[in-house]
Formats: sequence, structure tokens, C-alpha cells
Amino acid sequence: MPKPRSYSKRAPEGGCEGGPQLGRDGVGDAVQPKGRASTRILEPWFEFSLFGAMSQRIRLTEELKLVIRQCRHKILDNCLSLLGESLQFFENDRYPRACFLAMTAIEEAGKLAVLRFVAHNRLELLGVRDPSIIEGVKIVQYLRDHESKAREAAAWSLYINTGADRRHGIHPRSGMHRTSGIILLVRSGRWMKLRNACLYVDLDVAEPATTSPIDTVSKPHAYYMICMAHEIIAEQADAAIEEQVGGDMAPWLDFEQARIRELRAFMERYASSVAVDDLDFLAEPDRLREQAAQRGK
Repeated sequence: MPKPRSYSKRAPEGGCEGGPQLGRDGVGDAVQPKGRASTRILEPWFEFSLFGAMSQRIRLTEELKLVIRQCRHKILDNCLSLLGESLQFFENDRYPRACFLAMTAIEEAGKLAVLRFVAHNRLELLGVRDPSIIEGVKIVQYLRDHESKAREAAAWSLYINTGADRRHGIHPRSGMHRTSGIILLVRSGRWMKLRNACLYVDLDVAEPATTSPIDTVSKPHAYYMICMAHEIIAEQADAAIEEQVGGDMAPWLDFEQARIRELRAFMERYASSVAVDDLDFLAEPDRLREQAAQRGK
């Protein structure tokens, strides 16, 4: 049976392991993973936002757990559909749409780990006093929050992932791991700006100037997001697959390896024609770190 990929031993920058702090590359992360078999610690906002005092308190029945499991399976299927459509647009030089769909696949994958906790015995491990009660309004709010989903997807999948680090490497000028670009975009507030730029024509009356998606979103943007979407979907799939197969890890490992094979084929075909290191959030991350600090993120 294939072996799961290993985790890096690097300690996060800015402090010791185990608590909220500045993560590697100088950007804090929502999750501090310790390894696949361990319980990963979520920041207090997660417990507050999903299990705080709200008016719509819903009992977590077996029927609701089943529906949430079914939802996770559909989410994984949708992630694959979004990624496949993104690749089709990329191959036809429709880079803004390809970038948008890959970003949406990343956000969609960000639902999986959270819903796994909601409908799983691991709620007790988060310190939730009554895991039989959930806050319906707050769960829906999370599922509709683009930045939060992207942040969780990146933190759970890319924060400590030596396989992804090896595949994508370190930027030659900034020294930042290329896989840290997603969390940096989210914390700096640039995620939504890039997402919207993929779709809409913008008007700046002060300049004055106007920009369309093809003016703003390039082939490197689409290439980068497709690569990260492959990595994240491969990692998050176990949150949808495990209960389908009774805890057997082999189907998830097969799924993960299939996604990585697809990623390698994509990179081998296009990497030499894409100047991914020209992306400003990889080449000049300090500016985005300052923006993240100003936002308190």
C-alpha cells in the first residue's frame, strides 16, 4: 500500500509550535498541523463562529450527520468538476476564467475539514461543551465566506506539506515558499480582489482608467491557482472519502496520488512557458505582509 506523504519538521517562525503565532514565511496561519493522525488545533474564532451563543441552535441528530456526510461527498465531486473546467479554460487561453474556477475549487475544498468536525466525534476534542448542539446560522455564514474557506483550505493543506514544498519550491528572490501564496493573499485582503478581477470590468474614476479581467489576471495567475487547487483537493479528500470506505486509507491515498500525477503532468506541460515567479505576491511578499498586519490578520 502506498505511504502517506511526510510532514516538514520546520518550526513556525515567530515562536514555538502549538499556538496562534506568525507562521512560516512570516504569515500567521489558521491551523497549526502536527500530522495526519493527530488533532490539529483551530484558532478560537472557529469555535466561537460555529458554536457561539446564537439564536438558531440545532441538535446534531444522526439524520443531520448523514446529510453532512453526503454534503462532503458532493463537495469533493464539485471540487473535481471546478478544477476540470478550470483546466479546459486554461488550455484555451481563457486565463481569468481558469483562475476564477481554480480559486473557487480551493474555497470549496475549504468546507471539507470544517464539516468533518461538525459531523464527527472530534467536536469533543475541540473543547465544545455540548457537541450534540450546533449553530446553524454560523455554519452557513462560514460556508458562504470566500476568504474563510480559502484560508482554511490553505492552512490545512499547505502549511506543513513537504511534498508540496518540494514540488513548488522557494521563490528565488523573496525566499518565500511558493505554497504560502494562498494564505498571504487571504490575510492581506488580496484574495477577493483577485477573485473579482477574474470576472468584472473595473472603473477607476480618479485615474481615470478602466481594466478588464484580461488586463489584470494573467497566465501565471491561472497556472498558480490550478497547481494549488490540485494540492489542496488531494489533501482535503480524506475528509470526504474516509467514511465511505469504513476508515480504510487506501482509497484516499489512491485519490491523492491520482491528483498529484495530474498535477505533475500539468506542470511538466506548462511550467516552462509560465513566469510564475513574476507574480507580485510571491516576488514581493513584504508589502502583503504589511497589509495583513494592518488588517490584524
